[in-house]
Order: sequence, then structure tokens, then C-alpha cells
Amino acid sequence: MAGIGSAIMPPQGAADNEQMETTPDQETGAGEEQPNVTPEEQAQYDQFVENGLEIIYPKGEQAQVSSAVTAHLQGQFEPEAQNLFEKVDPPLANSPVDNVAATGVLIVLTLEGSANGAGHELSDDIILHGGAAILEELIQVAETMKLHDFSEQEVEGVTYRAMDIYRVTSPRADPESLGQEFGQIAEADKAGTL
Repeated sequence: MAGIGSAIMPPQGAADNEQMETTPDQETGAGEEQPNVTPEEQAQYDQFVENGLEIIYPKGEQAQVSSAVTAHLQGQFEPEAQNLFEKVDPPLANSPVDNVAATGVLIVLTLEGSANGAGHELSDDIILHGGAAILEELIQVAETMKLHDFSEQEVEGVTYRAMDIYRVTSPRADPESLGQEFGQIAEADKAGTL
């Protein structure tokens, strides 16, 4: 079985990026929304997510999910992926939450490696927001495959678990500082201030 990153081309134009976010227009008071990112940043984010979707749906049709993605969502990871996940603590369980989180991390790491190979460095924002969009798509795929019906709490669990797995597996991540940031996010969530 071929892994997720075995047959993808480098992303075209993927570079520093962040998701388009909007805020109410304070000047008009009309509630119009203004972007807080540049059009270039939005285009880069869109390219990152599009490249992720091409990994999930290699033929461009949502009905045809990659066989590697299907296998990973079922907890069937190649030995290379299993080795990558060895340092994850707690260890991966063959659970829907872990399977989606680990699959999402593999896709993000593939996109990140491909972009770096093409001479582009992805910003933390593109990894965070683009990765979240990819996780949302993977949750939908898993539900369509009838692997699991995710509760709202489990959807949050997928995101936190993916962040934790990425912290341990990404060559660019400093596990200690990201671990502290992850702990702060978890505490803010528990306190209801996230």
C-alpha cells in the first residue's frame, strides 16, 4: 500500500500563508466584514487546502477517496508512518479520533515537505488554519465512510490530538515550546476562555 505522500507533486505556489479571517467594519457600523489578511495570503492558504484536497481526492472527485487515506482513517498505517508516530504520547490508539488526527498530520507533513522541497516555507498560520480545514474534511470523509459519527467534543479532540501529534512529529517543531503552547490552549479550553 502506498503512503499518502508517495505520489504527489510539489504544491504550486504554496508559501507563507494564513486563513482569511474577517472582523466587523467599525467605521461603517453596518456589520460589513473586512479581511485581515492580504489577497496573496488568502491565495496561499487556498492553495495549501487545495493541495490537501488533492491528496484526499486524487482524481478530483469527492466520491473517490485515496486508498491510502481510506486505509489510514481505518487505522492501517504503513511501517514508515508507524515509526514516525512512535514518540507520540500517549501512543496512538486505533480510535476514530486518533486515526483522523494522524491522517491529517501525515497530509500536513507531506504538504510541508513538498513546499520546502520547492523552496517555500509555510508559516505557522497556514499550518494551523490549513491543517484545521483538512481535518474537517477528513472527519466528513470518515463519517461518509460510516467509520464513526463524531460528536462536537470528538471533533475538538481530533484537533487537539492532531496538534499534539504534529508537535512531536514535525521536523520544524520545537516539541518543548509547542508543548507549552498546547498546554496553554488546553487550559484555556477547560476554563472556557479559548
